[in-house]
Amino acid sequence: MKLPVVVSSFEDIAGTNIKRKLLQRGSWTSVENHAGAKEILYCDKYKAYLVTIEESLVQSDRLDEYCAVAGIEPLAYIYASRHRSETGRPALLAHVTGNWGDKADLGGEPRKLSMASGALLRLAFLGLLSQKQSHAAELEKFVVDLEVTHHGPTNLQAPLVFVELGSDEPAWKDGPGADAVASVILELLGKISSAGYDLGKLGADLAGTGIGFGGLHYAQSFERVMTTRAALSHIVPKHAIEGLTRDVVELAVKKTIEPVTWFVLDWKGLNAEQKIFLMPILETFKIPIKRTKDLERDYGSAHEDPT
Repeated sequence: MKLPVVVSSFEDIAGTNIKRKLLQRGSWTSVENHAGAKEILYCDKYKAYLVTIEESLVQSDRLDEYCAVAGIEPLAYIYASRHRSETGRPALLAHVTGNWGDKADLGGEPRKLSMASGALLRLAFLGLLSQKQSHAAELEKFVVDLEVTHHGPTNLQAPLVFVELGSDEPAWKDGPGADAVASVILELLGKISSAGYDLGKLGADLAGTGIGFGGLHYAQSFERVMTTRAALSHIVPKHAIEGLTRDVVELAVKKTIEPVTWFVLDWKGLNAEQKIFLMPILETFKIPIKRTKDLERDYGSAHEDPT
């Protein structure tokens, strides 16, 4: 049976802090491990594993191998991760992974993408929003962000989502911040359990799942879409548009576990040259092209509490 796998790394301060919170809030037992991972734990309540590795999370290309040796069939990987930014702004974030262009400076391979679930990413983002709303005083300094697709790993054979605590060492060690991320991870495990360990059922009530194009690294226009009955899996930032190929767009479609309902454009987040470059590529697919405002208008009345 395929089961969810939470992933942390000993070299990740925030991930270690989040893991500590998870262990405090559940019964996790050690699994005999000859797999190469540093530690494997199991929680019977959620039928989920917690795998801790030594290498960086963005370089976690051997996770499938570790799980196979340990007899684990991953349904999805949920990463408990740090986020780093130059501003150091305290933040709670969610995203999926991949490299749109020829560079892979932070893990993975060039022009390769992770498997992704729009429903799972949406639940992670909405969960962080809910934590911010429910614990406004403790999380006052934190913002909640949806990020575009970036960094590794790109080769794993199960969909993944990074749920992150950022964006500098004081924030990585922050107790309420780590509590919030741990709560979201446990909520995701609960949702997966309630869906009978069928990720397809996570989005049963959604209008559809899209792939996003345009805007900045922190995807504010697509955040608004995620609060409707629409979901997004992979998101391409504007700076990567003119390096896109049809092959990598097709890969984004194939690596999204849900049928892709729309290509979704942040129209104001694309300049004229980017639109001229992008539209002929998208028009070669039999997938409707929408703008973010279309989805907000058509599906914007169904914001749900993910808890």
